[in-house]
Amino acid sequence: LNGTAVTVVGVFDAGSGNRFSGGSIFIPNATAERIFDLAGPAMVYVHVDAPGNVDTVIAALNATLGSGYDVVPASQTQGEVIQNAVGSIQSSSEFGALSSLITGMAVLAFAMAWAARERMPEIGVMKAIGFGNGKVIAQFLLEAIVLVAIGFLVALLVMQAMGPSIAALFAGGSTAPAAAG
Repeated sequence: LNGTAVTVVGVFDAGSGNRFSGGSIFIPNATAERIFDLAGPAMVYVHVDAPGNVDTVIAALNATLGSGYDVVPASQTQGEVIQNAVGSIQSSSEFGALSSLITGMAVLAFAMAWAARERMPEIGVMKAIGFGNGKVIAQFLLEAIVLVAIGFLVALLVMQAMGPSIAALFAGGSTAPAAAG
């Protein structure tokens, strides 16, 4: 290991599905510190035989190792990993929502400009019968608001109908309405 000869003193079989598979080696801490020029372990996993013994084992490890080491249960570190993952997802979601909003605004502006271009004769007739610029713009804005409201309602209905199925697809669960939560 790292240019140092070591002697194998035993082989163990962790069995299938065990975290410590046949690809792992175990060496004494003092040997690891010497071979890899370490000042102590970076991480040590301890398997406790029963959940009720976790606090006792943590107290014993704290007493043995001293204040130079942090002894934390796996549930705490897993919670931190989950929180970090949720934070990343939230950031990505916020970025996606902002991107969607900007894209939607650009598409709407383009559609309105295209509609105005296509409806030049209609605008000309409206101006000829006495409509002012404000009334022409108001009509276009009213049409845009109505279209956006209809689009919102359709999206809401589609989300209600398809949301649970899509959520279940990503979660790998049931398509029952309760999966939407």
